Amino acid sequence: MYIYIDESGDLGSARKSKRYFLIALSVSKDNRQFDIFMRRLRSRKLSKKERKSPELKAFEASETFLQYFYSHINKLDFQIIAVILDKKEIPSQLRKEEGIIYIQMIEKGLETFIKQKPDKVIVTVDRRHYKGVTKEAFNLALRDFLLVEKEFKKPVVIHQLDSTANRSIQFADFIVYAFSRKYNFKDDSWYNLLKDKIIKETEIKFDNKK
Repeated sequence: MYIYIDESGDLGSARKSKRYFLIALSVSKDNRQFDIFMRRLRSRKLSKKERKSPELKAFEASETFLQYFYSHINKLDFQIIAVILDKKEIPSQLRKEEGIIYIQMIEKGLETFIKQKPDKVIVTVDRRHYKGVTKEAFNLALRDFLLVEKEFKKPVVIHQLDSTANRSIQFADFIVYAFSRKYNFKDDSWYNLLKDKIIKETEIKFDNKK
């Protein structure tokens, strides 16, 4: 199974920061279908000038483009797992531990996925920096969670890639955007178009809140 993960929002507390931080896992047996889908979208729905941009971002897309995207994804064979964090629920001792929070959210999503007993797990995430966690520590934490804590017996591969060079991560950006619109803006129009693909949608809770 191939899992592409992207997030929406931030873990900061600035006034302009939104209440919810979210991640979504787009899970597929085919490692090419998201890439092909996004490539076709670019050629069919963008002008020649727009196609020069290396990355498609949902929050920058036109209403017409978004409508086309969400109305056509049901033709694809994939599943969605979403993990939502109400930042008001972050314990005081974790306020500055962005990396730990992000890893725990991904683990929460993976926990649901591995119950399906896949024959392999290939995780691809948008490469970015989170306070307190290096790229190596991030990969080690996820491998430890799967191979040791959950005793997963199959191959595990983790990639951190630049979203500008990976159309499947760009696809994942549009998926998590629909959840952000629902939770942060009370707009479920895009979310309703992908509901049939959602196998788990859960809010993460932390213990020992202070």
